[in-house]
Amino acid sequence: MAIEFHPPDSLEQIGAMQERMQAACQALGLEGLAAEPVLAGGVAAWSALVLAGGRVFLLSLGRSAQDLGLSLTCDLEGQATPPGLVPALFCPPAKGAVLRRQGRRAVFQITWEL
Repeated sequence: MAIEFHPPDSLEQIGAMQERMQAACQALGLEGLAAEPVLAGGVAAWSALVLAGGRVFLLSLGRSAQDLGLSLTCDLEGQATPPGLVPALFCPPAKGAVLRRQGRRAVFQITWEL
């Protein structure tokens, strides 16, 4: 099962982003302590990408029997990936994080074990 939404465009709308992340977690059955790292990771990753000059236009949160995955698709408008961005986006206790570039477009993915 996966939930997708279009996140806000600016850091001034961080409250709306937190609300959307919380609603997505609830829709996937994540509550309380299980949702905290996902909520924090999603908002932190979105914030870091926006601060790096990217426009995040799609967020996807999906759950399988063993894993939970968060994917943020953004347009970095031809900019080089800022040094240190991927380590800054890694959100413990995530088991992995990766940023893939495809021309102007970039996809950042975080995975957690359930």
